[in-house]
Amino acid sequence: MESRIERGRRAERLALRFLLERGFQLLNKNWRVGRLEIDLIMRSKGADGEEIIHIVEVRSLSIGACLKPYETVDYKKRRRLISAAGAYIALNSIESSVQFDLLSVTFDASQEGHIEYFAGAFEPEW
Repeated sequence: MESRIERGRRAERLALRFLLERGFQLLNKNWRVGRLEIDLIMRSKGADGEEIIHIVEVRSLSIGACLKPYETVDYKKRRRLISAAGAYIALNSIESSVQFDLLSVTFDASQEGHIEYFAGAFEPEW
């Protein structure tokens, strides 16, 4: 049986492939500062051609769980993501728009991953 960590890694691989296929560019994967981590940091171009930096949280669960993966991102997790993103922005002198996205992967009985992508899932309170 696959561990939670292995399932999470597999979900991150699926998430990365999903975003790359949609024209996103990978800037960082599993970026850490202290005890904080950002799963994926991606770049895209908005409709107006403006660069957007995407802070992507990847969540996964097996089908049959009481919650959907995206429902596990609570206030505390959002605060930690915002703190990590603030550090990333400062360390890399980012001046582009920043968007917080959530990518939810639900694995069915055959272990196939079903993806739900929530662009702009929440707004930061800087």
